[in-house]
Amino acid sequence: MLSEELLEYPIIDCHAHLLPDLDDGAAFWDDALIMARQAVQSGTQVMVMTPHFRQRRYDNHRKKILHQLDQFQYRLRKAAIPLTVLAGAEIAYDPAIPHLFDQGIVQSFADLRTHLLIELPFNDVPPEVDELLDQLSHRQITAIIAHPERCRPVQQAPSLLLRWRTQGVLFQLNGESLTGQAGPEAQACARQLLSMNLIDLIGSDAHHPMKRSASLAAARTDLLKHLPPAQVQAILYSNAAALLQITDPS
Repeated sequence: MLSEELLEYPIIDCHAHLLPDLDDGAAFWDDALIMARQAVQSGTQVMVMTPHFRQRRYDNHRKKILHQLDQFQYRLRKAAIPLTVLAGAEIAYDPAIPHLFDQGIVQSFADLRTHLLIELPFNDVPPEVDELLDQLSHRQITAIIAHPERCRPVQQAPSLLLRWRTQGVLFQLNGESLTGQAGPEAQACARQLLSMNLIDLIGSDAHHPMKRSASLAAARTDLLKHLPPAQVQAILYSNAAALLQITDPS
């Protein structure tokens, strides 16, 4: 069944920390290549590299990320690993995000300049989030909220996301939340958000070959157990492919 799943349900991984020397993800290029192989073996065709951006802690400016991405692409070709990697960033919530974007500092999702992957605080949702989303919308930028199922206020009230949905906000689920690796609260919230049709994209949030790997095989199997095939296809591949203007392989 796994081989059939690989063929019928390819994956675009929208959240991964494989670029070394940028954050708490891969420590070495060897780790990055191991995770790249894990991804390919589980059916991932495209990965968006999303190192943390957090002012005064992870000052990963766009040029720095693009430089590391070039290095990774070279190593993938040399190792004959058939994986497409794109530039992105996981941007910690900050009211200054719109201005940082205007200055060309923060890296957009897949270098599209139309989408930003934003991480909310885990323990609260600042009231200024709505203003931030409005400012991005005025710039024709769509926010993608990273792993909302890990945010405690969302766990307590998943309907919190509904008002952002009306603003066109997208939501990215972590595979490890589905499988319970992120804890029972995140798992329960993930299932609730899926039942509400509030999940658009998936990410491994890979950081380490063993502790937080790049394989999304278990998450795909879980999705297929609980959701219609068309919804699974959309979350794993089609929604992201539409953003990236990738032709559906089917």
